Amino acid sequence: MKSGLERYMVAAAAERQMRRQLFVKSLEQHSEARAEPTAEATKYQHFIAISREAGSGGTDVAFRVGEQLGWRVFDRNVLDTISERNRAPRDMLEIVDDGHPGWFFEAFGCWFNRRLVVQSRYLIYLKAILRETLRAENIVVVGRGAQFLLPRENGLAVRIIASEAYRIDQMRKRHGLGYEQSRAMIRRLDDERRRFVKQAFNRDSQDPYLYDLVINIERTGVDGATDLIVAAAKRLLLEKR
Repeated sequence: MKSGLERYMVAAAAERQMRRQLFVKSLEQHSEARAEPTAEATKYQHFIAISREAGSGGTDVAFRVGEQLGWRVFDRNVLDTISERNRAPRDMLEIVDDGHPGWFFEAFGCWFNRRLVVQSRYLIYLKAILRETLRAENIVVVGRGAQFLLPRENGLAVRIIASEAYRIDQMRKRHGLGYEQSRAMIRRLDDERRRFVKQAFNRDSQDPYLYDLVINIERTGVDGATDLIVAAAKRLLLEKR
């Protein structure tokens, strides 16, 4: 016979999966609705969602794009906004931000630690902040599955990639790590980010068809990648209105 803890684990896992499926379904319904240019789209400004492989320099590109276009950039600073608006502990948001919180935290976090912000709640907070801001101004968002949280017809989805060797070298230079440490770090980050997108949105972040533009930064450099994104945003977003 199963112990009380084992039964609780099974029940908690089932409830967690059901909540995630309902959340994903609501996001998919919104995504399907974008096929018709809706009145909702006119309520929002434009956004650029930048997905990136670890060590590719995608965050640097995002801030340069924001600077050139004069748009606000959301990266880890979005956690400060979420924490302030929802009185959610900043350290707890770190656990679920753009990564996988782990089955134990998802199943037992609220039981053992009332301060824990589980992934489903974090996504609701994130979506609210991004949409509220997008009503007033154009934004650039680094990671966090932003293209699935915002009206797709208003945005440009970009993926920044590079070879593993290039990314290991960049990680070594930036953080002063050894080769093995750098390789382990980029593989762990890539895996966490891919699981985050899969769990939250039931999408594969490595699928090129999810993006309007895929850039090999090893070929273009940060400046070249920035120029390509800015040009695409002007052509596909700003010239449409």
